[in-house]
Amino acid sequence: MAKRIQKETTHEDAAEPIEPPTPAGPNPTAQGLDQVLADIDDVLEINALSFVQGFVQKGGQ
Repeated sequence: MAKRIQKETTHEDAAEPIEPPTPAGPNPTAQGLDQVLADIDDVLEINALSFVQGFVQKGGQ
């Protein structure tokens, strides 16, 4: 039968306390995305009918 070799492991790293991550500030990408979504919402409030008609199938297309 084959002998198993056991490797000793030390847990020196586990003894050190883990610092929690610092909270990040506002994400500029998310702010830009929010502005784009707000612009789209404004356009849809004004031109909702024409926007929806752009997706309606016509004559079996």
